[in-house]
Amino acid sequence: DEVLSSASSDRIEAGALYDVVSDVVHPGDSYDGAACFVGLQHIESHTGERRGLLPIGGETGRKFRFQPGDVVYGYLRPYLNKVWVADRTGLCSVDQYVLRARDGIDPHLLAYCLRSRSTLIQAEQLTHSLQLPRLRTKLLQGILVVDPRALQPSVRVRLDALTETVLSLASEQARRRRLAQAVLPAAINAAFAALV
Repeated sequence: DEVLSSASSDRIEAGALYDVVSDVVHPGDSYDGAACFVGLQHIESHTGERRGLLPIGGETGRKFRFQPGDVVYGYLRPYLNKVWVADRTGLCSVDQYVLRARDGIDPHLLAYCLRSRSTLIQAEQLTHSLQLPRLRTKLLQGILVVDPRALQPSVRVRLDALTETVLSLASEQARRRRLAQAVLPAAINAAFAALV
């Protein structure tokens, strides 16, 4: 939010920046180039990193097809903040919107704007009273975001670098947690080995 807000004060309704793509695939339909399924469970909250996928085959129920460069927005439980820029052709669950950035809009900057704290706060306010929150299309379209068209390309470079730093720190923190959890079992093993 700080990077985006310092780069531009221009705000716009999110719906002016993308088209909602409803390329529905039903069981038995042709996959037309889709080779994987990416569900909400495969997208990391807040970072937009994809952490897995499933091969296509045996799908039940309808799915949406996405293309490289589409922004896939998880609207079920929007507080999870799962927004990903597709790097391949695939299918996603119907709990996600497939958003195609309009001409001249960098989909990665659009995703940063949709993942921002201010967007998240608005999404939470619009769905907080719901037992199973879902951010409907019209509500998402009305959320005010920083206009990515007003941002210089250097903003994306800065945000990409910041994201890499955060991911690197999170990875190191997870590694240290694993090491710390291994200390007690290792100490117990060493103590029993000394008794033998």
